[in-house]
Amino acid sequence: MTPKTKKGDLLADAAARGARYVGEIGDRRVAPLPEDVARLEELGGSLNVAPCDPAEVIAQLDEFGSPATVASTGGRYFGFVTGGALPAAMAANWLAGAWDQNAALFLQSPVGSRIEEIVSTWLLDALGLPETCGVGFVTGATMANFTALAAARSALLKRADKKLPDWIVAGSGRVAAAGGSQPALAGVQWAALYRLVGSLEKPDDLLTDGSFSSTALADVGEAVTAFLIDRRGKTLFPRFVQQLVNGASQADAFRDVYSSDPRALADDFLQQAAKAARAANCRGEHYYPSIVQARPPRRLRTFRRPRSRLPDSHPDRDGKSNDMPIGPAPNVAPNR
Repeated sequence: MTPKTKKGDLLADAAARGARYVGEIGDRRVAPLPEDVARLEELGGSLNVAPCDPAEVIAQLDEFGSPATVASTGGRYFGFVTGGALPAAMAANWLAGAWDQNAALFLQSPVGSRIEEIVSTWLLDALGLPETCGVGFVTGATMANFTALAAARSALLKRADKKLPDWIVAGSGRVAAAGGSQPALAGVQWAALYRLVGSLEKPDDLLTDGSFSSTALADVGEAVTAFLIDRRGKTLFPRFVQQLVNGASQADAFRDVYSSDPRALADDFLQQAAKAARAANCRGEHYYPSIVQARPPRRLRTFRRPRSRLPDSHPDRDGKSNDMPIGPAPNVAPNR
């Protein structure tokens, strides 16, 4: 900031301009005039070599930007899923901007954490929910929908937890929340997943309760659910779950709905996981040798080791290349 403008004066100027804008917005047309939009060309230009007065920046934003806004905070705007802001909320937002808190932890922002606690209590009271319910604050409407779908699906499945295997209860909510037109398997991180499933002693363990930790179970369940939906059809999986809810065993439900036994489906999934893991530069034979045939490591990319770590047969001396594939370091005797 240049000496021309003090921080307090700059904030006061911005507040005055904002207050004037809010006071006039109710009488302005909703869409900006074409000539006001055209004046936005006055903003920008080449990057400044030297700093300029911050007050000039605020003045330009107000002069050229304020007339070119859509009056979404006014009372006559009915577009998209956009609402206005009450004066108290807008003023609190200005103050929060001045605070500039990172409210991730209580240690980083005691006031931010306390306000979240207060609002959480108010929300539970307003919605008539038990005080023991948890409350989370998301980044926007999209993540709110995503979180709500995942939570609702998981809640419905847990009501039948005595009849459903762990991998369905833990993982299918993610697939339901993701939805959309993309394949369900598109979001699976195969290289990381294969480190979880590749250590299984036999394919049957993939669908057996207790094979994975609680932290890994959601990832595995999501991948298996996505695999069944993408590879075997979207309409079959709900029928499969319904049969389990009705009391059928996994084996009977798989045979009736998918015309296959659990071992064959698990083996098919692990083959797919191994193939995808290799494509992600993760050699599957390191994790599940009974399914993926071992093959020599591929040459990925090279790097040059420091001279002090090379043996006496230095490439500068014998002309051999010292480019080495990335991977475990070879057993090399130290220089003497």
